[in-house]
Amino acid sequence: MKILHVEKKDATWGCLILWMAFFFFPSYTFAQDTLNHEPDTVMNVHSPRKATIMSAVLPGLGQVYNRQYWKVPVIYAGMGTCVYFFLFNNRWRLYYHSLDVPPEQKQLATEAYLYYERNRELSIMLFGAIYLLNVIDATVDAYLFTFDVSKNLSLHITPSLMNYSSAGFSCYFRF
Repeated sequence: MKILHVEKKDATWGCLILWMAFFFFPSYTFAQDTLNHEPDTVMNVHSPRKATIMSAVLPGLGQVYNRQYWKVPVIYAGMGTCVYFFLFNNRWRLYYHSLDVPPEQKQLATEAYLYYERNRELSIMLFGAIYLLNVIDATVDAYLFTFDVSKNLSLHITPSLMNYSSAGFSCYFRF
């Protein structure tokens, strides 16, 4: 009986050639389709997830993706207004905090400090609300991007008389 002796070096080259053949020359298998299908059409899918992420990363970018360009200045005007009032209230809050006043006017300075601090915090909350509404708006608009709003879509409500004795309304939907 003769035993086949394979050196380690030859086995390494064999594995390397096998892996190269596997990765560089992939085999494709095709099966016959028994059903008759129409050729696939490529649809441009409008992704709500993409609009949400874009709007979360840069406010207004989701609206641009949804082709609602007029909303971008509204978003930045709202955010800019919040930043302006934050800086304004923060400046006056710091002014009243560092103010040296006589003891009889200490209460007045404290009330002014608290007033500007409350308005500063309100500006922060409004900024967050505008940012959140920006993301929600981009998501909803992306979901409704392909919604049909043609003139053939209508609802008509008219008063009607039923059995000549009772009044009511008639609704007509047209699709």
